[in-house]
Amino acid sequence: MTVYDDLTNFTEAPWGELGRSATLAVVALWSKFVLNVMNKTTIVNHEEFLRHIMQRPEDVGLITVSNHTSQFFQSGKALPIERGAGPDQPVMHAVARVVALGRWLHIFPEGKVNYTGQLAPLRWGVGKIICDAIGRHGAKDPVVLPLYHSGMGEVLPKNSTLPRWGKQVTVVVGQPVDLSDLTCNCNKEGVDQREVWRQITVRIGHALKELERQAPPNRDQVPRNHAGEQRRSSEGSLPAGLGESKAE
Repeated sequence: MTVYDDLTNFTEAPWGELGRSATLAVVALWSKFVLNVMNKTTIVNHEEFLRHIMQRPEDVGLITVSNHTSQFFQSGKALPIERGAGPDQPVMHAVARVVALGRWLHIFPEGKVNYTGQLAPLRWGVGKIICDAIGRHGAKDPVVLPLYHSGMGEVLPKNSTLPRWGKQVTVVVGQPVDLSDLTCNCNKEGVDQREVWRQITVRIGHALKELERQAPPNRDQVPRNHAGEQRRSSEGSLPAGLGESKAE
């Protein structure tokens, strides 16, 4: 079974490959128009992002991780993660195969759109994907590149259906997260794998928090329910005070 067969159940479009390609092209053009014509987007450390997209070895996967503040990102080439179904749902294994074969996967490790303006607790599925990818036929450790964006909540605020004009979006690109001292325990017999996933997730969370400090603040869109939003948790969340996927 190829990676394409493995992902068929999750990505096959009812209108066929040609229709899906056309849809993705339209989504890409619309996104560029919204971000670069209707609004202004600044990418800090853009060269680092391009280097890992364009120049990494063919057999090294790339996982980009970012905060999730707007429904804008729910369009496009997305894979359905079933909330509450845990880290062993089939799509998790499918995306790990994507990474193992050297492809690019983007993950929103918060697990849902977060309107509080601050990074929410991360789900440890990202740690599991990394370990599962490494466990496939001796695949190399993927590059894990953190991104933090601000201003998307102004472009498409909560409960809005049409994007706004004249907003500033900033994307801060970090350095790859060094996980080698943790990934060496992935799939190792006698080692608690859930603890390994948690530790990986915690380190990624620290990297995102550092980028959050460098970026302009995101506006809190739910001030009345702020405490309730921040109490969200799961067995994979980061410790108190810290803190969906797309395949290419």
